[in-house]
Amino acid sequence: MLRAFAVVLFAGCISGPDLPGEVLVYDVHPTQFSTDGRNLYWLDTLPDGRQVTFGSALEGAPVSRLDLEPLGPGGYLLTMDAANLYVGDEQGVFQLPRVGGAPFDIAVNPPRDIELEGDTIFWCNEGPGDVLHWRARAGGAVTNVSILESVRQIVVDANTIYVEASRGVYTVSRSSGEVQKIANAADYDRLYPAEPAPMISTGLTKSGDHLDWMIHQNGYYTDLDRGALIEIPLPSGEAKVIAKDLYAPAMLVTDGAGTRYWFESEVNHASDRIGIRRLGPGETMPVDVLMGLYPSDLSIVGGQLYWSSAGGEYDSGYIRRMDVP
Repeated sequence: MLRAFAVVLFAGCISGPDLPGEVLVYDVHPTQFSTDGRNLYWLDTLPDGRQVTFGSALEGAPVSRLDLEPLGPGGYLLTMDAANLYVGDEQGVFQLPRVGGAPFDIAVNPPRDIELEGDTIFWCNEGPGDVLHWRARAGGAVTNVSILESVRQIVVDANTIYVEASRGVYTVSRSSGEVQKIANAADYDRLYPAEPAPMISTGLTKSGDHLDWMIHQNGYYTDLDRGALIEIPLPSGEAKVIAKDLYAPAMLVTDGAGTRYWFESEVNHASDRIGIRRLGPGETMPVDVLMGLYPSDLSIVGGQLYWSSAGGEYDSGYIRRMDVP
């Protein structure tokens, strides 16, 4: 399954409205982006709902735009290394050279997440069943691991794959494939005893000697949709809640020094209080970073916070960045 594309070069500066931080691209509708701090790629929604991959240089000119044959409607993932883009859509996972050439398939099942570590690519499907997979980026045999739960996200280090599933967190040994559940969302179903509801995962990151795990109430059972941020010590130890009374938290990222950033909707149940918040090491109360926006993606690279907005029917989207506050 090959997808044809062309590279078009264009010059000129990108402008946008007077917004916090530096506007990188404007008049776009990005759903996901990936950057190394020097180059930026994003998935842009076309008027008919399909998506295409664009790329631009953040330093110097000319700015390049990469046109990919439009993908069908559905969920999409995008990540990158020095040579390639890795894109996930409803048809599977494929690799696209950044300098041009034909993309080729890596997997044929729709992925929930794609991660790169060393010379290996990892991806996961929703599941349950054989949902976790990895292989060398250069090709070769695929390792498959079964997890009997719906998988949402993976985080990888040199020895371990950390799997965020709908109702817990697992570790998977890269050498043996051994699976162990290290956190259970059911333990937090009564975190809000006045209105208990099943907790579900919404984010997982690794920072130094611990995992940060974000959960919130399943909205089917409650109207409040409250959540919490949980720290899980590594390689073992008792997990602890470090922030609670969050409202529908999502898009959890960390800056590498222990500060967590996330998107939160209706802070303190106020409909006009939405945006990005943070919690630093040792802090007990989240701090507002950028309010009044609804990001479609969030990332921290090279000490800078990047975020995007997909826009709407009457307004344009954008990608912008600022120094990590």
